[in-house]
Amino acid sequence: MPALAVIELGPAGLAIAFAAGVVSFTSPCVLPLVPGYLSFVSGVGFDELGARPRRVTLSTAAFVAGFTTMFVALGAGVAWFGSALLANRRSLEIVAGVFIILAAITFVGLPLPRILSLERRMSFDRFRPMP
Repeated sequence: MPALAVIELGPAGLAIAFAAGVVSFTSPCVLPLVPGYLSFVSGVGFDELGARPRRVTLSTAAFVAGFTTMFVALGAGVAWFGSALLANRRSLEIVAGVFIILAAITFVGLPLPRILSLERRMSFDRFRPMP
């Protein structure tokens, strides 16, 4: 049984996803915001949007590219983290089980080994800025 299943959309799935994006973009809630968004992203005044199409296009493309890069990186990071969790699933289950048993012992009121109830604090006195 594979750890992660890969879902293939195919051309029909991609076309449907694109159409859903177009419909959501042209909805009455979003479409009136586009000129203000373009003005804000490009730094061009609302009255000058049509007069400086190159700057508007480049600024918007750079914003979209950055946004896309961040979401792809976030998705790849979450996928990597999820696969790492799946790869170490059994050991994580054991650690979680031990933690639950120790928590139950504490809630019941039985004494824990002294090393588990020690308190350690870091002192940041020497890191304080000078007045």
